[in-house]
Amino acid sequence: MCLRRRALLVVLQLAVHVDHGHVRDLAPDRVVAWRDLGGDPSRFGTLAAATALLVAAIAFVAWLVRAGAIVNFISESVMVGFKCGLALFLASTQLPKLFGFHGVHGDFWQNTRYFLAHLNETRPIALAVGLGALVVLVLGRIFFKTRPVALFVVAGGIVAASVFALDRHAVSLLGNVPRGLPVPGLPSIRGADINRLLALAVACFLLAAVETAAIGRTFSAKHGGRLDANQEFLALAAANLAAGFGRGLAVGGGSSQSLVNESAGARTPLSGAIAAGFILIVILYFSQLLRGLPQPVLAAVVLVAVTGLFQVSALGRLWQASRGESSWPSPP
Repeated sequence: MCLRRRALLVVLQLAVHVDHGHVRDLAPDRVVAWRDLGGDPSRFGTLAAATALLVAAIAFVAWLVRAGAIVNFISESVMVGFKCGLALFLASTQLPKLFGFHGVHGDFWQNTRYFLAHLNETRPIALAVGLGALVVLVLGRIFFKTRPVALFVVAGGIVAASVFALDRHAVSLLGNVPRGLPVPGLPSIRGADINRLLALAVACFLLAAVETAAIGRTFSAKHGGRLDANQEFLALAAANLAAGFGRGLAVGGGSSQSLVNESAGARTPLSGAIAAGFILIVILYFSQLLRGLPQPVLAAVVLVAVTGLFQVSALGRLWQASRGESSWPSPP
């Protein structure tokens, strides 16, 4: 089973303004030890799908009891800190790819320490490709704000990888993207599995709710409108239900995906439905074209997108208003 086959989930994005990505910081392998599964990837996939279904059930209950009002009690200072921290974390995951070497799956401090310690592994050609994409994206933000510059950069990266054979110059490419959709079905689990995964599902739901609220408030403040947290809960329930039946990971509000979507000019949830249609067509018929996308180009797209989350002016106001609320956490 390959967890990239989740194109069906994107259809459900029509219900919300926020695009979805998997909740990777609390994936089942972080909670259920690999050795406990006997190294069985199919068992891991089953537990991942079960976690998604549990998140769907929790989100549906939250929608029934209209628990979305709780999100309104999250202070703006918390949201600012969360979004800035999220931007830094996402940047720490993409910088190694931009410099041409593999990163590590950890928190911000672990990722940063690893990045700095392995700078000697930088691949010059990969860095040049990534920086070139970064420059084009930044210039596009300045001079072509309403144009999908990221789409042209991605297409250009694929063409450049083919023409110049970048993979022969130690530039990592996206690789194979499996064709077709997963066979839907319920995961085969036991009662003991539910007990082991329930705490994980609650944590995934909370993270998804907070991240969805954070990016939702950002878009509401920027483009107008009002964030309906209860509607977001219903969308989370629907998306995770589809993920569970589609043998995928639990999903939640994806800040990087939403920001890339916005930077391409999207302003309404209709963009998610249109994107879903194109993704479905690509995965069914043209997935082989994506294998040539250079990883440094993809990293540049994400890095430019997440800059919108890091609000220096808001941090400055918090520092002036209350230094206690704007303290910087020390590394572990």
